[in-house]
Amino acid sequence: RPRDWSSDVCSSDLREVLGAGRVVCVLGAQAANTFTADEALTCPLWRDDPDNPRRGQTCQQQGIDAIAIAPYFGSYLGDPEQAPRVRAMSLDQLFAEISSTAIPESAGWIREYDQLAHDRGLALVSYEGGQHLVGASNDDALTQLFVSANRDPRMGQMYDAYLAQWRGAAPHGTTGLFNHFNYAERYGVFGSWGALEYVEQATSPKYTSLTRYRSEEHTSELQS
Repeated sequence: RPRDWSSDVCSSDLREVLGAGRVVCVLGAQAANTFTADEALTCPLWRDDPDNPRRGQTCQQQGIDAIAIAPYFGSYLGDPEQAPRVRAMSLDQLFAEISSTAIPESAGWIREYDQLAHDRGLALVSYEGGQHLVGASNDDALTQLFVSANRDPRMGQMYDAYLAQWRGAAPHGTTGLFNHFNYAERYGVFGSWGALEYVEQATSPKYTSLTRYRSEEHTSELQS
């Protein structure tokens, strides 16, 4: 029979060895679909398995402390069916859409998960997050548009609005640690994920926004 690794990791024994305050057991789920968390926390197939020595218990009861999601913004802008429309955009038009549609979409996911976490008595954390502007690998025009957007000062403003939603879209106050993906990475056809483009870079619009968020509001709640 397969070993119940998740319950082992979240066991009281581990908390006793490492210290309860040092162990936070999280359940990863899809940001756009709360069902993925709700079903996994209940885990009906495992709960009702007659061979399960913990039959009748949910997975949440095995020590889960928090739900973890990756509430990226703008991923739909790189979808193939969106490419003709997005490719024709100016930077002004792209940022207008990010502000009016992409960030509110992510905020809606956060709001739904805040409700779920509240209802289940759990915290909500971000295991990844940030912008998600990446298109097809053979679309040079779209790649250039997305790279230019990530270098534009207005991307810092988008991050300010986005990070504000991590708190503002969670009226129940369940949101905690926010992990940005990632610290430093070259921008290009496979995305512009880094807060910086290389480790020696002094700053960038995204990096400035992230460090401001950390220093002004949530000193211990941001990682990159």
